[in-house]
Amino acid sequence: MMLHFQKLGLVREDVTQEAPIRKIFPWAGGDTVLVLLGDVVGRGRWGSEMYMILWGLQDEAEQVGGEVVLLLGNHELLLMQGYLWYVTRSEMCQFVEDKSDSCSREVIRGPLGGAECREHGDIRCCIPPYAGEHCWDGAAAMAQAWDAGFYGTKVRKLLREGRMKVAHKVGGQVFVHAGLVSTLWSKLGLQEDGEKAVDKINAMAAHAIGFKAVGLREFAGDIGISPSFAIIADDKSNGPMWTRICSAATDSEEAWRQALGSWEYPMHTFCDEIRHTLHRLGGERLVIGHCPVDEGVVQACEGAFLLSDTMMSTAFSRHTLDDASAREVATNNMAALEFHERDPGAGLWAVYAGREGEDRCERMADPGPAEARQAHFEPQTPSTASTGLPSPPVRRKKSIFPKSMFKKARQTDHELKTPLRASDGSRRRLFWEMHPMARKTALIKKAIRRTRTR
Repeated sequence: MMLHFQKLGLVREDVTQEAPIRKIFPWAGGDTVLVLLGDVVGRGRWGSEMYMILWGLQDEAEQVGGEVVLLLGNHELLLMQGYLWYVTRSEMCQFVEDKSDSCSREVIRGPLGGAECREHGDIRCCIPPYAGEHCWDGAAAMAQAWDAGFYGTKVRKLLREGRMKVAHKVGGQVFVHAGLVSTLWSKLGLQEDGEKAVDKINAMAAHAIGFKAVGLREFAGDIGISPSFAIIADDKSNGPMWTRICSAATDSEEAWRQALGSWEYPMHTFCDEIRHTLHRLGGERLVIGHCPVDEGVVQACEGAFLLSDTMMSTAFSRHTLDDASAREVATNNMAALEFHERDPGAGLWAVYAGREGEDRCERMADPGPAEARQAHFEPQTPSTASTGLPSPPVRRKKSIFPKSMFKKARQTDHELKTPLRASDGSRRRLFWEMHPMARKTALIKKAIRRTRTR
């Protein structure tokens, strides 16, 4: 990553491992806005260490009018949930004193099935079976660091401050790790459009990710407890850090639909989904990472949807090539999207920093006039008319609390003086959406105490 920044002229060329970033002023990008789309961790040995560098660059860029925008990806979310499926052995072993050869040996991602989970004190972590027994100490230490330890605490703080995000809009470009799908708007109860909608999404993300690992695991996607938990939903529920809408561009729309849960039918066809999001946000293009592509930046929907994860990490090729060849392939794949906000007519360019000559730059397609791009979309619900599929069943996720506790909690709520019954009879849902999780937990504890005294 540091080599990529240097080739783009964002970091001084004399910044090396021998000249630690903390001792010099490395930012050379001036007033450039640099947006990273997440998944910094899980690609090799130095993922967590790279965040130390990125946070340093973020501080220094602000001093000269620049900005480093750090978006969260599903890899970061998995770590904060205690899942280390994507993490390599060598990255785990940066968190333990004993970095033996058997532990530090690089292992690239393998099949996710059959991951084993163990309890280490207050920490629960899960690693894939190919990682090996000797990695458990490193896994536990890494899970702790990304939960209540240094990294997890830092990420939550920056989310609250708006310096780490889930979505970002600048110059008509909307950036998010995996995508924004139309069903997300109703789940979040978003009435806002444009910049206000982006700010609301980020604020709800800060609330949802504010929970520790056990809460992030239990409540992911459960909008019955809080709409904000739709932000951390998985790929089957089209969460913005997880949705696989990109498969409609790289494979087929049917492949995307088949990957969804039975309750999560999209409201529109693939490109209309993209246009719906851009219409709501007032953007020109939706730019994502998440889905690796091996032929440069992929354009879809007449240039309105860009897939920019070009496999620029050696983790993608090191398992089949020697280190030198893997580095050569990764350097050739280095890509960044560049545009000038003060001169929108200059267009958007894909810059392949590791290449020379005519292969270095490629102009992206113009999405077309705003009138054609931002067609009006009426609010609708999934139906046979809009999707060609039967209406999905209502998803009701089983609560981790017994029903008797909810009944007791309602009985003790008279002092709140708020209505508990909606016109359609959805009593429980209305109540728990009106009050934060802290209120819910306090009521349940109060009910338990009263029950015990009888």
